[in-house]
Amino acid sequence: MRLGKIGIITYSKEGFRAAVHLQRSMDNVTLFLHSDFGEIHQGAETFSKVSTLMEASFRDFVCWIFIAPCGVAVRSIAPHIQSKLYDPAVLVIDAGARHVVSLLSGHEGGANEFAVHVSNLLAADPVISTTTDAAKIWIAGIGCRKGVCKETIMQVLDEALQIAGITVHDIRFFATAAIKKNEQGLLDLSSDLNISLRYFPDFMIQEMESKVDVQPFVQERVGLPGVAEPAALLGGKRTTLCVKRIAKQGVTVALAKENCWWWESAPEAEKTERTGQ
Repeated sequence: MRLGKIGIITYSKEGFRAAVHLQRSMDNVTLFLHSDFGEIHQGAETFSKVSTLMEASFRDFVCWIFIAPCGVAVRSIAPHIQSKLYDPAVLVIDAGARHVVSLLSGHEGGANEFAVHVSNLLAADPVISTTTDAAKIWIAGIGCRKGVCKETIMQVLDEALQIAGITVHDIRFFATAAIKKNEQGLLDLSSDLNISLRYFPDFMIQEMESKVDVQPFVQERVGLPGVAEPAALLGGKRTTLCVKRIAKQGVTVALAKENCWWWESAPEAEKTERTGQ
């Protein structure tokens, strides 16, 4: 991700909880609270009009995170947008921290990468509409032993890709359990291939127990039903497990596919279904 200052703007107590969590989890963050918030938080700044704040500081930060309605963010940044080459990344998060929207400067400004990182911290879903990213529908769930190198992970991933009849360019996300988020081999592979890594907390992995082949060793050791299969299913929307867990050389890989059913629907058939003609 781009290095620099990150600004978080919130108006509500619900949004404030998410904002504080992000401030504690990320570096170089300034928290901005609306003056009507009513509480003073140490280390936070206050503002009365977001339009004034944006006019004064829009370009001083590499990323702005609005925990607010999309409309508020759009109206406040609109007068200051110049070019995707220079504009800061802008994210929008709902007050319940369910979704993290990459709103502005997805590629050049790094908003897509910021969105995945922030969604990992909040166990939320990243919303990325950039066609080159959103059109991909495969998720690679990956688990590995500590210290496994990126080359070994890639070997096992290649085997899974061959079974599915796809290439690495079809992968939208890598996905793993939070306990594996700092594995250097996995991070290196993610960086080399420019494929974002999503990770999920234990409770989300555990909720997938009925949908995957439970691995007794993993269950006994870390209290999870597995890593590769549940992570692959969690990494997208309406996912189906297409390549079950492959385990070799201390690496496990599984592939899931998002069900984008409208891509496969014939337009004429849809018209007939809607109109009866």
